[in-house]
Amino acid sequence: MKVTVIDCSVSGHRETYYKQFAQTWAGMGHETSLIAPDGKGVQETVAFQPVSALPLLPLPAGKPLQKKLVVLRNAVIRLRNLYRLRRSLQRLKPDLVFFACLDDMLPTLAPLWLFNLLLPYQWSGLLVQSALPPYHRGMPDTRPFLRSKNCVGVGILNEYSAKSLGGKVEFETSKPVKMLVGPRHKLPVAAQTEGESQRKEGDIPARFHQFPQGDKVTAREYPFIAKG
Repeated sequence: MKVTVIDCSVSGHRETYYKQFAQTWAGMGHETSLIAPDGKGVQETVAFQPVSALPLLPLPAGKPLQKKLVVLRNAVIRLRNLYRLRRSLQRLKPDLVFFACLDDMLPTLAPLWLFNLLLPYQWSGLLVQSALPPYHRGMPDTRPFLRSKNCVGVGILNEYSAKSLGGKVEFETSKPVKMLVGPRHKLPVAAQTEGESQRKEGDIPARFHQFPQGDKVTAREYPFIAKG
């Protein structure tokens, strides 16, 4: 399978995340490519291509009107970035696109059909900020785009936010796959917690994997996407 891992930032732990994801997919034997700001340390096993994306504008504090204008400008920037990304993906023709951080890549204001047109590939990824305020129709938000027909599954850090996310979501109950982050922000390690009890079916009607924090792990399998 041809997998393309994508991210547009090196802030915080983002660089660690996207490189770890790319190396993991390659380690599974998949033909892996990486579109990101930096590919140092992974180019021996992963085909690297610099990302062509405009940075999102910071939201001004204490200025409600200016904040709304920046939100609208960022919505346009997100669509422009997806258009640029689509041109890069047309050359790679991946079977799966995996976003190391969906928060910056999903649209916030656009019709769903336009998003599906800009990203006509099966996709998955990690939604870092999943604990979001209640959604109201018409508000700028990434959650409606989780309903995309091309979304095969989304990873989250906080399992308690799964219900509020809506869309096409369901926990994988037969074989839970985890991503360990911690303690104290060590490198992410794909793992299952040792001796973990199985989640009951129907507990959370969601197609999200949980990526919890923890210490005791046994590295096993690395399929980050849910089985639909």
